Amino acid sequence: MTNRFSSILSSILKGSVAIFAAGLLSTAAAALTLDEAKHDGIRLGFPNEPPNTYVADSGKVTGAYNDLVIAVLEKIGVTKVEGVVMDFASLIPGLQAKRLDIIPAIYIRPARCQQVAFSEPVERGGTAFLVRKGNPKNLHGYEDVVKGDAVVGVMAGAVENGYATQAGIPDDRIVPLQDQASLMESLKTGRIDVVILTPSSVSTMAESSGGLAERAEPFSSPRFASAYGAIAFRKDDVELLAAFNTALKEFIGTPEFMETMKAVNYTKDMLPGDMTTAEACKLEQ
Repeated sequence: MTNRFSSILSSILKGSVAIFAAGLLSTAAAALTLDEAKHDGIRLGFPNEPPNTYVADSGKVTGAYNDLVIAVLEKIGVTKVEGVVMDFASLIPGLQAKRLDIIPAIYIRPARCQQVAFSEPVERGGTAFLVRKGNPKNLHGYEDVVKGDAVVGVMAGAVENGYATQAGIPDDRIVPLQDQASLMESLKTGRIDVVILTPSSVSTMAESSGGLAERAEPFSSPRFASAYGAIAFRKDDVELLAAFNTALKEFIGTPEFMETMKAVNYTKDMLPGDMTTAEACKLEQ
């Protein structure tokens, strides 16, 4: 009886080891290697949000953050890039489902660090307000929205939604929308009174509004509404991310880098300094 039990137990253990080994092989095979990226190219997933990320009328994948990723990829020998336009809220699920391989730039947040692997930071960013011409509700900071009756529009799934909540703006005065066009239309029609987005996006929307909207100035941004942006990868793609980080370290802050980011009014004070992704993942938001 004992010998028979030992034999059965041995078989079970061997089977478990085999299953575990197969799982490891499956996980390794799932990773996108640098050689595969060089051969097959990669898919960039991004919202249509000029000048940050968009597809030009010519069909070219462009925008400052797309151009940044493409420039770094070229330095590690990856030259084939396919653009995949998605709503912002679909980006991380799309990355995890392997419908895309890289997200050009999103803010590092602790919850996101559990879902994706980030490159080292590429910028220190914040927010700005887009309001109707003349700023009729006199909105110059989150506290003005809290104490009044203004309704804010944010990009669905973006960090600004959390910032609005953290500032104390009631949920019934926060309207998540899918893209810049929807935000602008809602501002024009009076459905919302202010749009909260990155400074570069707000400036671009103001410039393209035909004089109907403007960036609120002066503007007071709370500490919690500052964040560090980085490039997102799948957690399995360790080799690709390591190669990307090596090239990024040599590129960031150079004249070529600053020229690449010129379209979003990137300045030296937006450089992340000595902030690391490991540290940024621990910051309370």
